[in-house]
Amino acid sequence: SSDLHHQQMATFPMDGARQMRGGATLTDEEAGSEADTALLAEVHDDEDTADEDENGEIVDMFGTECVTDTQGFALCFVFPRGSKHGGIVDEDEIVEDPMQKARLIFQRQMNSDSHQTFASGFERLNQGDVTMQEYQDLIRGRFLSLCQRTSMKIETFDSIDGDEVFMKVGLDRNGQIIQELAQRYAYRMPLAKSAYQDAEPWGNFPGGAPMRNADGHLVPAFTEFDMVQASIFQPFRQIDEVRLILKRLDRWVDVEEMLDQKVLVKYFPCIE
Repeated sequence: SSDLHHQQMATFPMDGARQMRGGATLTDEEAGSEADTALLAEVHDDEDTADEDENGEIVDMFGTECVTDTQGFALCFVFPRGSKHGGIVDEDEIVEDPMQKARLIFQRQMNSDSHQTFASGFERLNQGDVTMQEYQDLIRGRFLSLCQRTSMKIETFDSIDGDEVFMKVGLDRNGQIIQELAQRYAYRMPLAKSAYQDAEPWGNFPGGAPMRNADGHLVPAFTEFDMVQASIFQPFRQIDEVRLILKRLDRWVDVEEMLDQKVLVKYFPCIE
């Protein structure tokens, strides 16, 4: 999945959430379908809520029962909607020099291939000023496309007030993609207990298991992940999933610049 630039861009319009309940990566054919470009669902209906009640864990928050619906996802990105839907974005505001603003988001000095992001889909920005709705729709559409092309799981939905769009992103912690990303970025992972089974005693190390600290907690060694020796590492945790998603995105998009330009409201880890 190293090439992020040969799949048609999906849309993620400012005036409607794009529903992908299964969280699957789209194929080229699906990404170009009418369903993909339609302005889909407003807030969830009662049937969706009932499904979440059945499938999500109910937790008590300040005396109110809430259903956690983020299982299987690691990060949540929150995008603003237009003023017509109660959001903070003035759809008719004029964005001057939009291509330069887009380059601040997608042109990454650390990644010489990031210029390919502009190979297609940005023609309108090259023609001059655009409305804020046009600009935000294009930027968030490309952001969504970059996530999809790394085979990230994605699901979007409107906030309960309808003024924001939430986009949940995750990786299969038992899948191949997260292993490929860990190896590509030389990500350090803790060794499993099984990696010590043939370790011989040395000094105050008893052998056969990781050492323990003064509190009696196991302190396994960390080393760069290797797919060939994947079995000697502990399973990926949520924190590993979050870090690897952000490392991947950072090579293609400046999330902080998206915040500065108010294309993105906030982002945060999902509850486990």
